[in-house]
Amino acid sequence: MNKEIITYIEQKNSGQTFCEMLFSLIDEKGLTDVEVYKRANLDRKYFSKLRSNPHYKPKKKIVCALALALELDNATCKKLEKKLATF
Repeated sequence: MNKEIITYIEQKNSGQTFCEMLFSLIDEKGLTDVEVYKRANLDRKYFSKLRSNPHYKPKKKIVCALALALELDNATCKKLEKKLATF
């Protein structure tokens, strides 16, 4: 990928919370919420909690399940986990 594009994406995602980054990734992948929470084996109510509270801090196992559901590469997964740690 072009270095300028990578820099732009990193700057765009730098001010986001964990949940904002998560839903941004879902949109970028072209997936629906239903597809993601079913792939991650989460129930609709829990996923709704993530959607409605941008400052919600899920457990690490939930983050891993979501990363697998989104088929994230290692670098993106680490950035997502870093967002969780900065709460």
